[in-house]
Amino acid sequence: MLKTMWVGDPDADFEDFMAESGALDPIAPQFFIPELLDAPQNPILETLKRRLDFKSGVEGLTNTKLAPLKPASITRLELESLTRRKTASWDTLCLPGATAVRSPFISEQDQQTFVSIRHHVTPRLRDPFIDIVHVSEDQLMQSLRSTVLGSSSTLHVWDQSRERLVLRGVHTGNEGILIIDGKEHSVGQSSIQSFLTIGTLLHRLDDFVLVLRKKYAAQGPTVNALSYELSTILRYLRNCLTTSSADTLSSLRMRFVPYYDALDALARLCGREESRAPSEYPVFDASPRIILANIYRQLDRHVEQHSLRLVQAVLAHMLTVVSRDLIEQTCHSVGYGKQLLSSYGHENLVASDQSLLIGISEDAGEFPHDDADDADSSDSGEDPTPLPPFFPPELIEGLDAARKSLKLLKAAQADHPILAEAETYPSIRWVWRDDQVFTAWNGTTVRTPDAKTNVLPTLVSDDTVDSALAAFHVFDLEPGTGTEHLTHDKSQVSLNYLEDFIASFPNTLPSLTPTLPQLCSLVFLPLVEHTSRLSNTLLSLLLSPTSHLHIPTHLQLLRSYLLLTSHGYKSRLMGALFSDSDDCKESPEVQLFLSPPNPTSKQSEAEDTRIWPVGLASTLLQRDTWPPVGTDLSFLLRTVIVDSLELRMDTDDSENQTYRSRRRIMEEAEFRLGFAIRDLPADTGREKWLNPLTIEALDFLYMDYKPPHPLDVIITPDVLSKYQRVFAFLLRLLRVQCASQAAFRMIRKDTLFPTLTPSNKLLLHCRFVMQSFVSAVSEYAYDTVIGGNFDPFIATLTPDIDPTAAGFSDIFALSRVHSTLLDDILSALLLRSGQRNVGDLLRQALEYVLEFAVLVGRLKRGGLKEYEAAPLLTDLHARFLAKMTVLVKVLTGLSEKGRLTRSTVDVLALKQPLRGVQCLHDLLVRLDLGDWWQKN
Repeated sequence: MLKTMWVGDPDADFEDFMAESGALDPIAPQFFIPELLDAPQNPILETLKRRLDFKSGVEGLTNTKLAPLKPASITRLELESLTRRKTASWDTLCLPGATAVRSPFISEQDQQTFVSIRHHVTPRLRDPFIDIVHVSEDQLMQSLRSTVLGSSSTLHVWDQSRERLVLRGVHTGNEGILIIDGKEHSVGQSSIQSFLTIGTLLHRLDDFVLVLRKKYAAQGPTVNALSYELSTILRYLRNCLTTSSADTLSSLRMRFVPYYDALDALARLCGREESRAPSEYPVFDASPRIILANIYRQLDRHVEQHSLRLVQAVLAHMLTVVSRDLIEQTCHSVGYGKQLLSSYGHENLVASDQSLLIGISEDAGEFPHDDADDADSSDSGEDPTPLPPFFPPELIEGLDAARKSLKLLKAAQADHPILAEAETYPSIRWVWRDDQVFTAWNGTTVRTPDAKTNVLPTLVSDDTVDSALAAFHVFDLEPGTGTEHLTHDKSQVSLNYLEDFIASFPNTLPSLTPTLPQLCSLVFLPLVEHTSRLSNTLLSLLLSPTSHLHIPTHLQLLRSYLLLTSHGYKSRLMGALFSDSDDCKESPEVQLFLSPPNPTSKQSEAEDTRIWPVGLASTLLQRDTWPPVGTDLSFLLRTVIVDSLELRMDTDDSENQTYRSRRRIMEEAEFRLGFAIRDLPADTGREKWLNPLTIEALDFLYMDYKPPHPLDVIITPDVLSKYQRVFAFLLRLLRVQCASQAAFRMIRKDTLFPTLTPSNKLLLHCRFVMQSFVSAVSEYAYDTVIGGNFDPFIATLTPDIDPTAAGFSDIFALSRVHSTLLDDILSALLLRSGQRNVGDLLRQALEYVLEFAVLVGRLKRGGLKEYEAAPLLTDLHARFLAKMTVLVKVLTGLSEKGRLTRSTVDVLALKQPLRGVQCLHDLLVRLDLGDWWQKN
């Protein structure tokens, strides 16, 4: 083994050797730690001493001309000094003027260096489906200022297929990642996401506005107001986003938070959220009801969640602007607002009140009618726009009645004061500030067009002329001066209004109306009061005794003539149509046929087929045809109406306004009341109304009434048909009653069964039983049913009783009660369609009474012999007993179904009228007081 011995300086020789051999440089230590002495130490003083010794030694070497030191020795001294200065510990003394040195640790370097070293040490794996874009923070800030406005920038571009902002340069199907220089990937991605969302929502809402203007512009003003309001709000938000400035990305993002929330609320309202794909957009409903309901629902949600003031203000302004047209339409439809007189011309709504001529339609020809009926049919118009659900329920319920009441009130009294005060009512508008809510709460809003004078001008004075001329002083100015505040840009005006609205919008709703439903109720309170006032005004006018439209007087006419409660009219009508005479010689006979005459029949004319129709007036049988339609009957019935009306008018002799209005009603009743021929089927020839011997012989005749406008709302055709059904029943009852009285006179005067004593006793028994039955039914119909139901109803319409307290909120409520009243009368008389079976029992029992009277008439005339009439009488008596037994049993069952909670005596004691089927208990008592029918 070769051994080498070093002579001289080992370090120098080693370096020379290594240089000559071409070996690597030696690795010298990079720090020096002095050996600690085993003695008490003072690190601070020792450090100062070493620094001073080193400094003085260096200066001495520099000033003294010595032999040059070797490079290795100087390098070691400098390295030791540098190491001491770079070593950081708790006992290192910072001298004055010393500069800080960078840390030797990588994690404590600057962000740019750290990210670069980390990327160099751990490079990102290459993914072919991920495209990476590097950008500096300055470039990103400049790009985001364009991106946040919804426009394309140097980094992002609008993708029309997905309708969102995406990175430029990203291949189709790949994911783009933006990395900010000097920041980690996750931090950079989350920092710009809010900017991209704001820009995406802005662009989507811009496209939605274009869709509204192109496809839904013809849907009405509400859709147009929505598109215009959205464009104004978007313009305002863009201005705010443009003027917002910040130094860093995080601070700018924090400034955009309110606008992000506002855009998110608008996007949810329009169905354009960022999470939705274009294929998932909901179908837009352009109806005003749905649009306003969605806006109100969004605003209510944000108010309940205490969202940012900007979000609530934007939605509140949108609700204020978009609902303005619907609110104005609603106000004008009920005569509330300044456009009442211009929208509803008096000349088109004043209904003429012409006299009506009513009579027998087949003889008297066509009769004139009210022009108001034609006006209503031509002025029907389109259905009103459905109201959003946030409108107060009482307003929604009473709005339709108020619209009709307005038309009826103008037709009744065109110059009514409530119509003249239309322009003095305050406008219905949304209020949001405390002072506005307080003013609306106290009702101190100025209700006149002129807020300064608080009066409506009646005469033009000199002061008025001077003030009007003073408005033209602007024309005396120099051109271009005094117009700085004017602008022709309507969008700028709307934008200024929106800015002022948002600036003055409160942080929370006023304390008087802390929730949105309460605020909504306060806003629409004047309109609710107006609708109620309008309906009450019309009802009060129609209940006024001084008006020719006095409802109780017209209803009394209907009760007197169609319900046959007027004694004078009833006696005259009975004299014209019926007869209870027992003079068989003066009463003509008619040929009995139950089917149309057959032309091929060879019936002998000598065969006795003529029978006396007992109970009918002889004047109806003179033409030997049935029904006896002709001018004679028309004149006879017209005379009955005119004579009975003259009798009623002669009862009053006062000269006050009430009498004059009543006299006018009676004078017009001559033309409003009349008889007419009913169009009944006559195809089979077996119709009973063609046979004068049946109880339906007078069903062809009915009475009609043409009410003046606007009373046709109460006396509708449906209500008149109910009156006419009762009138037809009462005519049948009168016919049977007159026939029963005629039979009574015939039996009392002569003995019709002189040889057959049992048959004669049976005849007297049948006369008593049947006449008692007819009397009970007649008294029940007039006293219990009509008198017990109609009279209390008329009593509630007197001026001494408040209609509201009586349950009549408006004229339509009165109309419903009136119709229900007639339904109760029909039910009590068993005339409803659901009571057909029971009604047939009562009708058949009355038919047997008429058949009994006809049989007595035939015996009286000698058309039947005793032995021929005896079996007929026995069979008729048996059939009548069987029918009455079944009728009483059915009436008993109806009375025991719990329809009457108290007895008749208790109800009468409490002055409560019997209604509907409750009256049947009274009929049962009248028919079978001692349970005779049930026992036999």
